[in-house]
Amino acid sequence: MKLQHSEEIDLDKLVGLLEERGVKATGKYERDYSSWHVSNLLESAYQISKGNAVYHEYQGRPKGIMSLGSLWEMLADVYLDWWAVERGGAYIPNVTMKKDDVIASLDGMILGTEAGMMTETKLKFSMNKDVPFRHKQQVHCYGAISGVKTVVFCILGLNTRPPEAAGRLEVYDLTERTIQETWEMVIKTKEYLVSLGLGPQ
Repeated sequence: MKLQHSEEIDLDKLVGLLEERGVKATGKYERDYSSWHVSNLLESAYQISKGNAVYHEYQGRPKGIMSLGSLWEMLADVYLDWWAVERGGAYIPNVTMKKDDVIASLDGMILGTEAGMMTETKLKFSMNKDVPFRHKQQVHCYGAISGVKTVVFCILGLNTRPPEAAGRLEVYDLTERTIQETWEMVIKTKEYLVSLGLGPQ
C-alpha cells in the first residue's frame, strides 16, 4: 500500500462547512472581552483559592479539541430540539443573559415546559457519570441570572481504553440556597478583583 495523499482535517473548518450547509454551530459566538463573564470569574475564583490573584481571561480562537466540543454541540442541539418538542416545549440555543454586570452564555433554554429549563452541553473525555464540580457551579450561576432552577445536561463521554462513546441527557433541579451561595461567591470574586484593579479590559 502506497500513500498517495495526506492532509489534516481542520475541525474548526469542519464546523464552518457545516454552518455553510445550514447546520448552525450554536456554541460559537463573539465573546465580549470587555465584560465580566461567569466562566472567567469561576476560573478566577479557582486561581485565587490557589493563591494566584488574577483575572482569568480566555484569549484567541479555540482550536482542535474545542472545535470537537462545538461539533458535539451541533449534534446535541438537534437532539435537544427534538426532546423539547416531544414534551410540548421549544428549544432556543445560545442564550446570553446579564446580571450585576456579569454575562452568562447559556448553551440553550427549553421554554413551554413548566417553569422552563436551561441546557448545558458538555464533552467529557471520561465515562464517569458524575457532573464535575465546576460544571455544577456554572449552572448554579446561570440559575441565579436566569431565574430558572432546572438544568438539562447533554453530555458526550469518550473513552480510549476500552474505546467507548456514549451520550446521555440528565435533568437536575437546583436548590435556591446553592444558587445564591454560588452567585455570592462569584460576586465577591468580582469585587475582590476590582479592589486589586483587575478585570476585563
